[in-house]
Amino acid sequence: MKTPVITADLWDLTVYLPSVKLTEGKVLITASKKKKILAIFGLTVPVIAASVAVYMAFAGKPVITVGSTEAAVGETVAVPVKISGNRGISTVGLKIGFDNAYLEPVSAEQSELLNGGLFVENISTAKQPLNSVNITYSNAENFKGNGVMYTAYFKVIQEIPGSMPLELSLGRANVSDEDLEFVECKLKNGSVSNK
Repeated sequence: MKTPVITADLWDLTVYLPSVKLTEGKVLITASKKKKILAIFGLTVPVIAASVAVYMAFAGKPVITVGSTEAAVGETVAVPVKISGNRGISTVGLKIGFDNAYLEPVSAEQSELLNGGLFVENISTAKQPLNSVNITYSNAENFKGNGVMYTAYFKVIQEIPGSMPLELSLGRANVSDEDLEFVECKLKNGSVSNK
């Protein structure tokens, strides 16, 4: 008994399957191979779909990190706020919490990574003593780079016993992209230690 032969045009999906023979511009599939191909295709699609779903869920959130440093009483320290894994952000509103018995905020400045936009900090406008530095950056367009977004400067006013945390949290503006979609980020605290 002869094996039945099925042909399909080159534009048919079966042309993309790995074990298919091309003959004069046609795809030649025997009935016994067709069952195998459909079985492979039937198993491959769910695996690929599951892989894409896992990737989307765990593709990696942007990470915003407050730097750690050492300082002695009377010194002014630069504390960078960095981003990694950035896929596009236009607004960032963050707070750096600290113990104002040991640190006094001096200033904050945006880096070249932030392409223009509006940069606002509460150091120059709020009444001292502060227990958090609030910094907001906003622009109509996303910035997509990684690295230092801005630097906060603190003066050490009293000897720090060991290490003092610099606690990062979201401010009122949160983090969003140019389409005003919330961007979930992972936040990492920093610290200032006694030199």
